[in-house]
Amino acid sequence: AKKVLDSPGELHAERKLCLNPNLEPTKFFAKDAWVRGIIDVSVINGTKAWAGDWKTGKRKLDSDQLKLFAGMMFATHSSLEVVKTTFIWLKEGKADSDTFTRDQVPEIWQHFQPKVRKLELAHERGHWPPNPSGLCRKHCPVLSCEFNGRRDDS
Repeated sequence: AKKVLDSPGELHAERKLCLNPNLEPTKFFAKDAWVRGIIDVSVINGTKAWAGDWKTGKRKLDSDQLKLFAGMMFATHSSLEVVKTTFIWLKEGKADSDTFTRDQVPEIWQHFQPKVRKLELAHERGHWPPNPSGLCRKHCPVLSCEFNGRRDDS
């Protein structure tokens, strides 16, 4: 935390970012919101930025989240040329980072297109097949799902 506080630049905590379908910044709860994210901590210093996410669970690199943070930072700050993103693993005292450049922006958004299309199709058809994840057992509100550990089978 001290290293972040001592970094030169504009410090932000719990920063809410939201983009519309044209990848333009919009208000977090705007009707045209397409993607939302909350970045735990970030520092913007001229053409460079750093975005960090505190993690309390088991260490697992999720490069999608790091890519999404970078894409959102580039979309909301036209002056940025480089964004470094980091997971800070609190239990292990370790960090995993990735660095992105502005010329990678098209590649970043193309990476998410198959997932977005899958969600759009599910929405259009009103069919949401069960998709197990690490959140199912304790956090998912869909008690009827076969993967929910809190469901009542009685």
